Amino acid sequence: RTVEEAREALSDAVSRLAAAARIHRRLYDPELGRAPAGTLIDELVRDILHAVGRDDVAVTVDVAPVALGLARLTALAMLAAEATLNAVKHAFTGREGGMFEVTLRAVEGGWLLRLADDGPGVPEAFDPASQPSLGMQVIQSMARQLGGTVRYLGGDRGTVIEVTFPA
Repeated sequence: RTVEEAREALSDAVSRLAAAARIHRRLYDPELGRAPAGTLIDELVRDILHAVGRDDVAVTVDVAPVALGLARLTALAMLAAEATLNAVKHAFTGREGGMFEVTLRAVEGGWLLRLADDGPGVPEAFDPASQPSLGMQVIQSMARQLGGTVRYLGGDRGTVIEVTFPA
């Protein structure tokens, strides 16, 4: 690896550790831990965007009221954090503004978490299994922890990550 690749890998690792620390602070704070999941995820996404200087990104969070338990809520928060970091790196670089959206809704037999940005999108033949990035590994790992599956949708309207998991 080149020095620049090593620097980028270190920067990614630091961002992920900072996001994980934010998640744990929020979830284990007795006051915040009682807040609705949507509120926690909204605050987390905005906090990450603020930390990287992207207050210009419009955030929409629409999470159905549901009691998921701490482990599942942590996995959802990690997914939202990872998708936010991914959007900062790939969707919002080199431009002002942007849109990031998180939705969680009931579907037949479970839940659908949808994480979307308005960036250039993933290529049509995108195969996450062939991506060695830490981010893709985190997303896959959190989806497995939920007992779910991940689907990536791309196109000219941005990137959409869908995680479907059982109720």
